[in-house]
Amino acid sequence: MNALGVAITVNALSKWPDEADARQAALRLAERVTSDAKLRQRMDGQHVANALNAFSKWPASHRASEAVRCLARRLTSEPQLCQSMEAKHVSNALNALSKWPDADEASAAALALADHLTSEAEGDARLRESMDAREVTNALNALSKWPDQAKARDAALRLAERVSSEPSCASRWTRRQWPTP
Repeated sequence: MNALGVAITVNALSKWPDEADARQAALRLAERVTSDAKLRQRMDGQHVANALNAFSKWPASHRASEAVRCLARRLTSEPQLCQSMEAKHVSNALNALSKWPDADEASAAALALADHLTSEAEGDARLRESMDAREVTNALNALSKWPDQAKARDAALRLAERVSSEPSCASRWTRRQWPTP
């Protein structure tokens, strides 16, 4: 199975996190992600975000945690990988990484994504603007897991600034669009 196949499969399996067969298959793929550096290298930003999001359904699993750490290291060592991510991928990756707030690799990767959110580079500024209500909410919630980190704080405040400065927020971001707690 190639990188795309792994990302799609583990994402699909994560829809049934309590089913033993789905969990076992996903965790077997987590082992493959952990042990196969070439596979990880072939994963693009979307694949990484989808796999992180999928593995976050099993935060207590050592196998899922190890796969997340391996993917997180890619995000910190390859800035272009973060830059290739669209708004939904950044939001999903942050949300997934927030399941491991005390893991150094997850924290470092989340802070790399926070840098991406606060960057004033043309494409990065558009990233913040392209986030919909759910993506903003998920990103803010995830960033709150690192309240003492300046990069997480700065990214959260930039997102908060966007929410508070848009007069159309109330009409564009209706209650139906906001995730329910």
